[in-house]
Amino acid sequence: MKFLLALFFNSIILVSSERSSVCNLRHSASSIFPGLCFRKDYSAWSYDVDTDRCLEFHYNGCGGNDNRFFTMEQCTEICKNEKDEAEKPSWW
Repeated sequence: MKFLLALFFNSIILVSSERSSVCNLRHSASSIFPGLCFRKDYSAWSYDVDTDRCLEFHYNGCGGNDNRFFTMEQCTEICKNEKDEAEKPSWW
């Protein structure tokens, strides 16, 4: 039982650390250069750690990384909330 409980808490910690690492990813060169996908671009959003904002960019479906959201609201909800949680004092 203790093993299952420890496994459960470790999986929660792993999921939350994965999510925050997505927000810290930088745009890769392949997301700036459209590549050879020949797909129609669509607007996407990425969290910029330096400016603490979600920025819009055009994505064609090739390359890039997981710091890509379909809406500004989704980007803000995930990344800004994580930043706010990280800045809370330890006694909070």
